[in-house]
This record gives sequence, C-alpha cells and structure tokens, in this order.
Amino acid sequence: MANSLPTADRYQQQQQQQQQQQQQQQQQQLGTQKESTIQFKPLDSTEQPKRVRQRTLRACDSCRKMKIKCMMNSDEPPCEACKLTSRDCKFEHVGVKREKPPSVREVEQLKRKIAQLEAVLIRLRPQIDLSLLPRTNDQAKTMGQCPTRYLDYSSI
Repeated sequence: MANSLPTADRYQQQQQQQQQQQQQQQQQQLGTQKESTIQFKPLDSTEQPKRVRQRTLRACDSCRKMKIKCMMNSDEPPCEACKLTSRDCKFEHVGVKREKPPSVREVEQLKRKIAQLEAVLIRLRPQIDLSLLPRTNDQAKTMGQCPTRYLDYSSI
C-alpha cells in the first residue's frame, strides 16, 4: 500500500521528514534544551521596543558550516549560536563574488561588431602587404587564409 502512493506524495513526505530531522539536529547542536531559556525584561509604557537583532551581512564560519541562521546581537562576535555552543565565532571564509554573464543583448552587439571588423579586414586585405606584419607560429599557419577572429590585427 505504501508503494501505491504517487511519487510526488512520497517525495513530499520524505522532504518533510528530512526537514524535521534537520530541525532536531540544529536544536541539539545549538544546545536549546530546557535549561537554556532567554529572559526578557518587561517594557515600560514610555520605553520604545528596541530591535535587538539586525540582519547580518554574512554568516560566521560555524553557522555557515551548520547551515543555520547567524544571529548577531551586536557588531562584534560571537553570534548567538556560537555563544550557546561555545564555538569560535570567526569570519575567515571569504565568499567569491561571481561575475554576471554578459546579457544576450551584449553578446549580440559583440557578434555584430566582430562581423563588421571581419568585413573591413576582408575588404582591406588586398591593400595590405602581409609580409610587413610580425609573424608568430600561429599567424604563420594562417597567413595565406582568410582573416579569422583569432589573429591579432592591432598593428594594422
């Protein structure tokens, strides 16, 4: 009967079970047992509630490794998770900023520009004395052929 469930339902059940297990592991790792309670100070009616936690720009190495939210109560380490677990709160891992790939529009513009330059080279080729150009091994192989985009034409 258990195998008669549709695949999506089984997948959803597995996902829920995995999430529950991860939450339990995180709670155990953070030491959120009954003895670790947080006490709150009652607010006066004149006192404005302070926002205690701000979004951290990046997680500390321990929180990143455990894949949990890094909650800093001040600008200085340790974060709450590192305090509870007595871990070193370090920010040694440097994230790699990925460069955005060129847009389709930029690629099309570059292709048009290359085509224009190749057309100019083909048109000017009869007027150019190729023997005056500097020769490298790669260029020597292609000198008698139609210009390609792999040749260096900066000296023309």
